[in-house]
Amino acid sequence: FSELLRGAVTDTGVETPQVWFLYWLDGTGTTNSVDAGLQSGVCSALATNLLFGSNYIYLVMASNTAGVGYSGTNGFTTTDKEWDAPSNGNWSVAVNWKDRAAPIPTVPSALRFGGAGGDPKYHSTNDMGTFKVNTLTFTNDNGSVTNVLAGNLLEFWNSGAAVEQGGGGSFIVSNMVNLTTGVIFSGSGTGTVILATNVTGVGSLTKQGSWTLVLAGSNSFVGPVTVNSTGGTVRLDNLSGLGTNSITVSQGTVWANVGAGLYTNGRGAAQTMLVTGTNSLWTNSGGFAVGPNAQVTVTNGGRLSGAGNSFIGTNGPNSAVRIVGGAGATSRWEVGTAATPRSLTVGGGPAAANSLLYIDGGDVPLGAVATNVGAFTVGTAASMSNTVTLTNTRFFTGGAIGFGNGSSYNSINVLSNAVWNLGGYTLNVGSGYGSTGNVLT
Repeated sequence: FSELLRGAVTDTGVETPQVWFLYWLDGTGTTNSVDAGLQSGVCSALATNLLFGSNYIYLVMASNTAGVGYSGTNGFTTTDKEWDAPSNGNWSVAVNWKDRAAPIPTVPSALRFGGAGGDPKYHSTNDMGTFKVNTLTFTNDNGSVTNVLAGNLLEFWNSGAAVEQGGGGSFIVSNMVNLTTGVIFSGSGTGTVILATNVTGVGSLTKQGSWTLVLAGSNSFVGPVTVNSTGGTVRLDNLSGLGTNSITVSQGTVWANVGAGLYTNGRGAAQTMLVTGTNSLWTNSGGFAVGPNAQVTVTNGGRLSGAGNSFIGTNGPNSAVRIVGGAGATSRWEVGTAATPRSLTVGGGPAAANSLLYIDGGDVPLGAVATNVGAFTVGTAASMSNTVTLTNTRFFTGGAIGFGNGSSYNSINVLSNAVWNLGGYTLNVGSGYGSTGNVLT
């Protein structure tokens, strides 16, 4: 945290003095200093690396050949810069902030944006260029309005970077956002926070709290995403909402809200998705695809669900979905719904080699299942070496079955304590031109 310290040299004496600002944490004896240079009249200096929520004491020391002089002591508390404009306003205008001083854009700041039941909706604009921020806190209690942050880029810096939702009112952050460090999205509020435009950078994103975070931009940040948010949701309103990173859902929900479109996991190299725990869910409003080198694992009672057709391997090799039992709970992939089963394709194109569907219930029968599967296809369009392995599970398919049609060296393995119910449909092992080496075990 940083604070701009202010003072004044009221009498320079025989020559302009060298000025230092001395400051220390209240109750301690360690003194820090900032060299303000040669000064006369009103002067200031920036104290950095302060502890947030702490009380500090400071004074001004001036020195020239005539001697050394000291001011009296002053105090300050490191707190958020709180937005105080009742309606619209720019960040550079001092009276728009509660302490009547504009924040400094080049030093990571803690900013707070509130609101109450009687307040109107407001539009708060960063007109100060790229703005470095450490924390954003939202405390709007007016659940009937959605307030807006707008303007130039917001860039998160330093350890402890966070976005805290503490109120019932929603916020739209329409600024572009750059993550130079990991950012935790948390808080006990209920209002939705929408990151409406692109998120870039190398930092990670962690979601906590029971409110909803919406990623609406075409994002390219590369840090991992962790959802540990009991009762909370990360909503993806863009096919590139997760950028190029991997994701772990250990509590809470990720909702790929892309309409009837096909959400593809695996836009980055070797992207992974882990859904683990009985309160963890990845759900798709449309279809779901696992792209090249992407690995999806559902375990320990986690759930993966969708409302459209699903594909493991479409535009490249080494795609995999593993549904694995554990923790005494059933891990599930609900491919469609009971009323509307959807098709599942393992290896769906000429580049889709080595695609894998692996279902293993572990030590508990039915500890892992894939349900609501309609048509089921393994290997098409000259793809090759795709594999399905079933262990300790019951696998029901309710539509036409294609296995190695025009495709080679695919395998389906129905192993220990596993049953594949064909739903009354015919299974042919390998057919059509170019089909060879397909094996059912």
